[in-house]
Amino acid sequence: MRQNGFTLIEWIMVVATILIILALFIPAIINNADFFQ
Repeated sequence: MRQNGFTLIEWIMVVATILIILALFIPAIINNADFFQ
């Protein structure tokens, strides 16, 4: 059986994915904030 929780590699993959998504979306959010001001 697979043990509960994430392994270290899975955590690294999840964190890397989140960082990539944030890196893609933060500029759009900043541009939208500047647009609405």
